[in-house]
Amino acid sequence: SASITSASSSIFHHSCDVFVYQRAAVVIFPIFYSVVFIISACSNSLVLYVICQRKQKFKSTSIYLINLALSDSLFTLTLPGRITYYIRHFDWPFGDFFCRVTAVLFFANTYAGIGFMTCISLDRYLVMVHPERLQCLRKVKVVHIVCCLVWPTCEELRAFKTSLQITVSLMNFNCCLDPVIYFFAIKTYKKRVTSLFKDHLYTSGASPKTTADNSSSNT
Repeated sequence: SASITSASSSIFHHSCDVFVYQRAAVVIFPIFYSVVFIISACSNSLVLYVICQRKQKFKSTSIYLINLALSDSLFTLTLPGRITYYIRHFDWPFGDFFCRVTAVLFFANTYAGIGFMTCISLDRYLVMVHPERLQCLRKVKVVHIVCCLVWPTCEELRAFKTSLQITVSLMNFNCCLDPVIYFFAIKTYKKRVTSLFKDHLYTSGASPKTTADNSSSNT
């Protein structure tokens, strides 16, 4: 089996094994990435579900949100392999090809997240500050072009990555924070999520009450 250290070295010209305290790393990072995996998988699945359930046509903000959630989801898919890598004391058992794919998705998420969050911020700026001017930049066709440019640009930036692993780990934590930003920044998403949880709580609360009423009526 190929080692992730040697494969990543050929891609990024440095080793994945950059830790001074490796004994601490094989404990801390599996726990850290396990928490990130659980939170990110649940929250980003909820984001994609809520946005895709909308019956209206996708607007500029929704398109950026979908791309950001997809970027975070792709990163999340790499975490099980990364966790295994640390648990096995920096040994990659899945072969050279999956090592390269995992490394690309892992580091590209950092720049894709920054790119799409910047697009969302600019989109909100145009809505709030220039509600009538520059609205051509918010057209669906323009937004699709911007998204198509962000992805390859992030891949090029990834090739020049020089950050340490700990810094990258903290930066990748944005895949858990992005859904929280959606909730407070986008009114329609906030309403949909709130309504979804209210319906769930109402259904859960109604079931025991219905059972109790049926029991009392039978007696």
